[in-house]
Amino acid sequence: MFRIKEYFKNYESLAATVRKFRTKYDRNSDLTLSIVKRAIEKFRQTGSIGDVEHIGRPKTSRSNVNIETVRENVGESQGTLIWGRGQELQISRNSLQRIFIEDLCLHAHKVQLTQELKL
Repeated sequence: MFRIKEYFKNYESLAATVRKFRTKYDRNSDLTLSIVKRAIEKFRQTGSIGDVEHIGRPKTSRSNVNIETVRENVGESQGTLIWGRGQELQISRNSLQRIFIEDLCLHAHKVQLTQELKL
């Protein structure tokens, strides 16, 4: 917000804004003319310097409903493979793997056969 105020205080001078910022905060600041210019353009377009909400297709495969459904299903049938569980729940295999790893913190493991030691 300091950048925007200083820009208008200094009669819309980018260089003066950068100088004031560096004297107030840090001489070795990474603030450049282009950063101030982008912030001013964003402020003029939206009236804010905050990030704009992203628009596009919503992520439906990892919805809270699907995550809860998978969590309940795992509790009921732990031995089911991912492809079988995906068919049962009608969720793609990739989405199911993402839910397991990113949301439920469950990682695949490989069953290993070991020999029994006889004494």
